[in-house]
Amino acid sequence: MGQCAVAPIPCAGVIFDLDDTLIPTREIDALAVAEAARSVAARAGCEADLLRSCFRAALERDPFPPEGVVRTLEDWRVSLWTKAITAARADDAATGPTSAPVKDLAAEAYRLWMAARLARCRFSPATEAMLESLRRAGFALALITNGSPEVQRPKLVACGADRFFQPDRVLVGGERAEAKPHPSIFIEACAAMGTAPEETVMVGDSLPADIYGAQLAGLRASIWVIGAKRERGQRASWHGAPLRPARVVRAAAEVPGLLVFRPGGGGRQVVPT
Repeated sequence: MGQCAVAPIPCAGVIFDLDDTLIPTREIDALAVAEAARSVAARAGCEADLLRSCFRAALERDPFPPEGVVRTLEDWRVSLWTKAITAARADDAATGPTSAPVKDLAAEAYRLWMAARLARCRFSPATEAMLESLRRAGFALALITNGSPEVQRPKLVACGADRFFQPDRVLVGGERAEAKPHPSIFIEACAAMGTAPEETVMVGDSLPADIYGAQLAGLRASIWVIGAKRERGQRASWHGAPLRPARVVRAAAEVPGLLVFRPGGGGRQVVPT
């Protein structure tokens, strides 16, 4: 990965993002949606791939109830499946009869989607080894994830996050007054770990939420997890501020080789090399 010649970052605490940092959420969700669509498509009288596409479009467009609309998240997302089934039937020239009311099929699709999603929410062996390596080396660990607690808390349980992160060091943005990139949630994580911002590193895949937030909070450094599809040379700005991850990696499993345990951390932010 070209990182071997780069000096390790001295720090005492590491904050991780969850989605597409510790678990491949986009991949998990795509597989879960496809599985749910295949399970109900024939009974809904439409083609599975078309139903999958219709639901993903509806979810991307309106993932949460609009402000002022009082509905549970489950009820809202069942309604998205209802819309998707209706749209798929309207667009499919081979539409057949449904074997059950659309609302019942939508509720079933939602349950199947959630179950398939959570069944895949697991830390990989490489991720578990990385977290254990950091813990054994003395680093304090925390996790910050944005999103609704109705969505994030079940994922955290499925992952077994409590094996590596103490309960007060797992922060869900939807349970706080301010989520990432607001500095307060990073400062709260540092306080829970007992580390100062200047001796703490953030690891995440989102430039605006993780990298920008780390800069706003005055953390020692940030490590950008780009996955397989982004380019290392990519740089951006957010609200006019240049985004400066100190290191760029393909996967969080690379993180231990970029850090050295040193309380105090050297006292200044690390810039890209």
